[in-house]
Amino acid sequence: MENSRTRVTTIIFALALVLTVAALLLFDLPSFRPYHFGVTLASLFIAETAVYAAALYIQYAGSRFNRMVPGFAAYVAIAGLYFAAVLAIIVVCSAILNVSAKTYALIHLIAFVAGLILAAVVHLFLKDAEGEESDVKNQVNWNKDLLVTLTMMKQRLAENPESFGDLIREIGELEEKVRYSDPISPPALWDLDFQLSEQVAALADRIGKIDESSSPQADTEEAMRSVKGLIGQLEIRNRRVLQHK
Repeated sequence: MENSRTRVTTIIFALALVLTVAALLLFDLPSFRPYHFGVTLASLFIAETAVYAAALYIQYAGSRFNRMVPGFAAYVAIAGLYFAAVLAIIVVCSAILNVSAKTYALIHLIAFVAGLILAAVVHLFLKDAEGEESDVKNQVNWNKDLLVTLTMMKQRLAENPESFGDLIREIGELEEKVRYSDPISPPALWDLDFQLSEQVAALADRIGKIDESSSPQADTEEAMRSVKGLIGQLEIRNRRVLQHK
């Protein structure tokens, strides 16, 4: 389906180029304004290519288009405005005012550079927006990953509930606090989120080997202290998140 749309868009673009040349020849521009013809033809080709590129960019954007509609709409608007500007320059500066070839070329160059600058600004906007979206996704995944790790720890310990009942309850309390914690934290707290993830991972590794330990009771008590420490750190993190709201 996507390839079919691309082919249709490309065919329309090719026909537009042919139509452009035919229209210029129909109005006898090579003879009417011979010193403008090359610049006019090149400018029209560039403007039509810009519209074509914007159309392809949107087609290949996929799901990104729905999330970044203003940015992609800005690309289309810039391409459309540049095309309209080229037509206006041709009519006013060539057909009506008949400016010199140098002035005519410079006016087209200014319009082209202005379009590039606007497109670059929109590109930066999209990149920043996508970066922020990626950060939010990573933070939400941080919350989910912690919950998965804690659930796996509980399942591992549940194989011997008599020995690890208290530890299971402590991990359950930590799990509840993680579940109801705001996953979106300000950049100033990202290091703390990372540290919590690292400590939970280390705890999971320790619990995974607890049955192989020569002193499982001591390791269980150490694991419980670690869980309580994580609960305290998480509470501090959550308070700091609220303070940044």
